[in-house]
Amino acid sequence: MIMLVIASLMYLWVSLLCSQYIDYSKEQLYVSTILACAFLNGCIPLLYEQICNAAFPIPEGIIVGISAIVTTLAGVLYTLPLSLIVFKDNSWLEWSLLVVCVVGCIVMLITPQRNGRADLEVSIRVNKTVHYERLGREHQVLLVASEKKVPENA
Repeated sequence: MIMLVIASLMYLWVSLLCSQYIDYSKEQLYVSTILACAFLNGCIPLLYEQICNAAFPIPEGIIVGISAIVTTLAGVLYTLPLSLIVFKDNSWLEWSLLVVCVVGCIVMLITPQRNGRADLEVSIRVNKTVHYERLGREHQVLLVASEKKVPENA
């Protein structure tokens, strides 16, 4: 979440620079763009992990594959107008990046956090421990019972 917020702030900086609300300089544009891309690309594995947790019973490979296809299609749909239509003003590009990051932050906030896989692993460990403890007690009871029933002469 923090990485998405920082990426949003960096894209806000880019948008303000390109719209000339802040004095433009190439150095500021380079720094803000590089930091925005670094933070946005850095949170991609974390987002995939969240998606896998949200759709837990479904195998991870299927979920990551579908997510990758959806992400690729969204990227194509984002850049398709640039190749088909000539715009007089492309200022909507940097603002749309900011909007996408902010929408991502909002979606992360309203999505319930589930740890189905981690909860399942913990419950399996607890169940195994309880099962083995119960088996140990039953084994001890059987040993004590068998010692009482066997005559000493045998």
